[in-house]
Amino acid sequence: MEGKELLSRALQWLGSYKDFAVVGATPNSEKYGFKYVQTYVDAGYQVTPVNPKYPEVYGLPCKKELKDVSPPPQVVIAIVSPKISAKVAQECVRLGLNRLWLPPETWNDEIVSYSEENGLELVYNLCPLLALQYFKKGEN
Repeated sequence: MEGKELLSRALQWLGSYKDFAVVGATPNSEKYGFKYVQTYVDAGYQVTPVNPKYPEVYGLPCKKELKDVSPPPQVVIAIVSPKISAKVAQECVRLGLNRLWLPPETWNDEIVSYSEENGLELVYNLCPLLALQYFKKGEN
C-alpha cells in the first residue's frame, strides 16, 4: 500500500472505531507507548493499555496480554519492536482481531506480508498521533 492509502485507511478507522488497545503501553510519559494512550483517551477514544510489566498506564488498568482485553479492541496499535510486532500480528489473527496499526520502526516486510496473507487490515509506517491530527482537522 502507498502512504496515501495508508493514511486514508487510518482516517477511516479513526472515524469508525472507538475501542483501541495499545500494546507496549508504558507509564513513562516520554515514550510513545504513553503518548498514544494519553492522546487517544483525551480525544474521546476507549483505550486499553497492554503490557505485562505495568499495573496501569495513564490511570487505566493495564492488561497483560491482548487476550485479556474485554470487549476485544476494534483496532490494535503496537508500539513495540518488529520482533514483538510479529507476535502481536499472530495474536491478532488467533484472536480474530481484524485491524493492526504498526507505527514507524515497529514493522518489517515479513509482518506486512503475514498480516495481508492472514486477512488483517493493516496500517504501518504511519504515526497514530499524526493521523489523529489530520483527522481532527478534517472534522472541523
